[in-house]
Formats: sequence, C-alpha cells, structure tokens
Amino acid sequence: LRLALDRLPLTVVPSVSASETFTRGDTLVPGDQRSEFITQLTPRIRVSAGTGPVKGFVDYSLTALAYARETSNSDILQSLSAAGRAEVIEGRLSVDASAGIAQQAVSAFGQQYAGTELTRANRTEVRSYAVAPSLHGSLGQQVDYEARVDHSGTQTTSDAASNSVSNAALLQLNSRAGNGLIGWKALATRQLVDYTDGRKTDAERALLDLSFAVTPQFSVSARGGRESSNLASLTKETGNTSGFGLAWRPSETTSLVANRERRIYGNTHALAFSHRTARTLWTLTDASDVSAGSPQLTFGKPRSVFDDYFDLFANRQPDPVLRAQEVNEFLRLRGIPATTQVISGFLASQVTLQRQQTLSVALLGIRDTVNLTAAQSRSTRVDPTSKVKDDFSLSSVIRQQGITLGWSHRLTPVSSLNVTAAQQRTTGDATSPSSRLSSLDAGVSSQLGLRTRATVSARRAVYRSSTFPYVETALSAGLSVQF
Repeated sequence: LRLALDRLPLTVVPSVSASETFTRGDTLVPGDQRSEFITQLTPRIRVSAGTGPVKGFVDYSLTALAYARETSNSDILQSLSAAGRAEVIEGRLSVDASAGIAQQAVSAFGQQYAGTELTRANRTEVRSYAVAPSLHGSLGQQVDYEARVDHSGTQTTSDAASNSVSNAALLQLNSRAGNGLIGWKALATRQLVDYTDGRKTDAERALLDLSFAVTPQFSVSARGGRESSNLASLTKETGNTSGFGLAWRPSETTSLVANRERRIYGNTHALAFSHRTARTLWTLTDASDVSAGSPQLTFGKPRSVFDDYFDLFANRQPDPVLRAQEVNEFLRLRGIPATTQVISGFLASQVTLQRQQTLSVALLGIRDTVNLTAAQSRSTRVDPTSKVKDDFSLSSVIRQQGITLGWSHRLTPVSSLNVTAAQQRTTGDATSPSSRLSSLDAGVSSQLGLRTRATVSARRAVYRSSTFPYVETALSAGLSVQF
C-alpha cells in the first residue's frame, strides 16, 4: 500500500520481509562445526516528504531473529535512518535534524562477521541523533552570515562502549560567491564533547580564510587563526593555526578540492576528487582530522553502496529526497544491499585522530552494474596520556583495510544475479591481535508480483585471527512484500 496523503505531502511505503538461513561453521566455538537455522522477520516503513516547508525521510525497520538451536542468541534488532530540514522562516531560519540506529562492532580486534544475522558477541546497537538550528541571511549586497548551533549524541547498548554528547556553535561571515576575484570567510567555533567513560574536551577556534579565483574554474586559498583546546592534554593549549587549499571545478560533473592545515594537535588534510558521467562514477578521498563522538557516524564514516549510487544519480535527479527514493528502489530491484561497507569501524571512548582513504568506482550498464570500493583507515588517540579502556588500551594505532567488489546482472526484466566479494583486515601494534575476514556472496532475486520479491543466496566466509578464527557456509531464502 503506497499512500500519498491528501493534506500532507508525504509518501508512506510499508513493507515486510521474511527469510530462513541455514548456516554451518565454528563461529561460536573454534573447531566445533555447528549447524543452525535462523529465521528473520522484518517489518519496515519509509516515510518521505519532498515538498513543502519540511523535507526529509524516515526509514525504520524491526528485525526479529529466532535461532532454532542456540535460542539464547535470538534477538530483536532495530534499524533507523532519518534526516530532514524544516524551514521555520523561509530563507532565514532553518532546523536540520537526523537520527540513526545501527549495529556496530564494539572492538576492531573482536570477532567480525559477514552476516548480520550471526551472533552478537562483538556488536552493539548504536543510537545517534543530531539537531542543528541555523540563522542565515545577508548583510547588504556583499556579505552573507550564518549562526549555527549543533547538539548531537550517541548511545550504545554495550557496557564496553562509551556514550557521548557533543555541543557546538558556529558564527560565520563570508563574501557572497561570484562577487569578484577575491573572496573571504571569517568564522569562530566552539565544541564541547563529553564521554561517559572518558573525559570532557573543549575546543575553540577563530579563523580567517582568503581565496583567489585564478580562473572561473580554479581557485586557491590561504587561512590562519588561533585555537585553544584540551584535546591532546589535560589542560588547555593555545596556538596558531594555518593552512592552504585549492579547488578545481572544470564542469558540474568533475571536481577536485584539496586542503591542508597545521593544528596544535598535528597536521590535518582533506583531498576529494569526483568525476561522473551518465553511467560511471569515480571518487577518491583522503582525509585526516579529529573525530569526536562516534567515529562511524561523523568523520571517517565508511562509504556505502548507497553513497556511490546517490552521487551517480545526481545527473538524473537533483532533488536529494527524490534521489534517495530512486536509489533505494534501484538497489531493491537488483537485490543489491544498500548498506554494504568496506570497513566495519569500531567504537572509541575518546577523541581520536583518523586518516581515511577511499577509492570508489561505480559502473552502470544496460544489464550489468559494477561497484568497486577500496578503503583504509588509521586511527590514533589524540591524548597520548589517556587511560580510557577501549581498543587504544591494546594498541596505540589501529589500521583497517578493506575492498569490496560487487556485480549485478539482470537475467530478465524482473530477475537479477548478484555476486559480492569482500575482504577486511585489521592490524595494530606488534603485540596486538590481527585479523582478516574474507567473504563471497552470490544470489538470485526475482520479482514474483507487482510488490513481491524473492531471493535465494549462498555465502562463504573465512575469518583468520589469532584469537577467534572460524569458517562459515550459509544458504538463505527470503520473500519481501511492499504494500
């Protein structure tokens, strides 16, 4: 049942899916091959609004897992992805909000799984939210302003992970884009972050940025300012900050942006290249910066298959809400998991310095779709004297590398063949445990009716680790109905 409500510009799409998985492996006890039948039932609802003063979407699902043999592993999982913007005063006052519920690995060194239905030994439910009202407008014909407040937080259901709350404020003045060869931006920021298992951090910054348009497509910039924070020490440190950057945008479909800054806790940088055609997308990112709160929900969030096709579909649908609907429907009809990620991430209980590099390629053919993503990350704690008990108690540095290659082929107008190969590796110091997870998934999905789809898939996963190795084989069959 797809409802377009008469009085509200909403689209409501409820659905339900059920699946049965047979898995055999030593995921619970190394060397002990056990068989298990796992039943999943997932009702889901998606509500979206693409017009009016409030735009956004809410996508929520509830999954019941029932284990036939190890009944203690049965569980109920939630998933939520929501984002929206409300124009309180058009062109002046707006409120951005987002919320999420997802399953997340607690430790990078703990056991990793290829299937979301497997045991929850190293996973926890992470709930996040963010609310950001902003006041923006113009001062005369030359200057724009923005005043913004951000409040966000994360909560987990595991005692081994920390909750966090972040409050930030920004005040910015900048020259209007397109007014002359020289542009400028002045801003002041402050951020307070509090961890339940860690200490509070406070960071303040004032910055002036000057840019020069060498050509209409190419510009360079330089910036400098002062900052004060207790990120890297128990007491506040104050120092200068400086940096430079460049931006090259030869067309609407190609861009290259690079920045580098010297901060009091170390150097940071950001490089982003993107090029798309009607049927291809090429992206390369390399960024290093601090991550406060939940790393997988802020800086360093692993890129997903949905992100690739969301960028690729910008040519055909500029509206982000309508584009998200189109991408979800495109992936659903081809049986491609939208949330597939290369690096699983982990939870930290302190401010960290992360560097993440990602290469992504998406190819969209008449009957074939190919998606390749490779990524690696390096995480260290900003405060070397921290005594917080998390993964950095085991290793001063955490490295994760991964690659995913997915191929989808439309066998008929209503059926598709999907194959996904993935590998993820985690390493730390010489004395810390290391692991490698390799998996291969293959499946066929077919449209049985206007709103009904069936899937059959097989999976093989090999997890190599000095502490929790396992080998697993699984067969699944599922049915989904969209009302």
